[in-house]
Amino acid sequence: MKKAMLVAAFAVVALFTLGLCYPAPKGDAQSGRPKATQAHYERLWAWLKQSDYTKWNAPNGKAPDFQEGHSPHGALIKTYLSERAAKDRKDLADGSVIVKENYGPDKKLMAITVMHRSKGYDAKNGDWYYAKYMPDGKIDVTPPEMKSMPVAGKFKMCIECHSGAAGGDFLFFND
Repeated sequence: MKKAMLVAAFAVVALFTLGLCYPAPKGDAQSGRPKATQAHYERLWAWLKQSDYTKWNAPNGKAPDFQEGHSPHGALIKTYLSERAAKDRKDLADGSVIVKENYGPDKKLMAITVMHRSKGYDAKNGDWYYAKYMPDGKIDVTPPEMKSMPVAGKFKMCIECHSGAAGGDFLFFND
């Protein structure tokens, strides 16, 4: 019995490590669909913490360092690629995750933005799921006049900006 439990626990940890333990996102912040028991952005954040994304490499294969940022991201940014994303930075595979820490000019962390590629999620927009977290890990929300919706999913502002990336891949770091 103990051996079976250990094997099961190992399997769960292995699935999280591979980024496969949570399903593809079903809804999005702007669809008005009811929220699942635990939203995809909550599972994604838990996985990011568990995998310690701050140990991932930057797109150049080295430890991330401050780079100049552009609106709506911070004045300075640090970009991290999951192992799956780093394997092929030009053609990021299903399950790839990109994390961008957004800093003010004083190097104070302001937000953490994430792109998670999930095949079949949003084919016309590169199958990217977007999320914006506050430094404490809580999902950012739109202002009350925009219904205080989570900044996650098929978020219009993210899609509009990232659709302008060269190559049609919704990414700017590999242009």
